[in-house]
Amino acid sequence: MTVTYSGRTPAQRVYRCDHPNFMLGQPRCLTFGGSRVEAALARELLRAVEPMAIEAALEAERMRMESQDERRRALELELQ
Repeated sequence: MTVTYSGRTPAQRVYRCDHPNFMLGQPRCLTFGGSRVEAALARELLRAVEPMAIEAALEAERMRMESQDERRRALELELQ
């Protein structure tokens, strides 16, 4: 499969199987537009990484709270 671009900017992506055409003079075996396929792939990718994203967000919040607590402790020590 190769990808080609057609139309005006933003160009539409088209996936094609051109090898039989180029090498043997046969018709293309497969051609389809990219927007639906790419949207489906994006949905599946996000679905697959969603649990990790939630975990990462929770870890980031924990680290932020920890950093905030450290700054608060440092300020308290300075006041003493």
